[in-house]
Amino acid sequence: MYRINLRWELHGIKMALKECNGNISLAAKKLGITRTTLYKKMERFDLNKTGNHSILYATV
Repeated sequence: MYRINLRWELHGIKMALKECNGNISLAAKKLGITRTTLYKKMERFDLNKTGNHSILYATV
């Protein structure tokens, strides 16, 4: 169950970043979280501003 939630969280972050054209402030607002929290989540999932993985797979 935990992995499913992480996948939905990752999907939501990727979609917000894509819809906001990589604008972290707007994406965080859209997700209802702070910019700092979004940066931490992006680091956790190894995402760049476009919502793509910096490496092949995110570390979950």
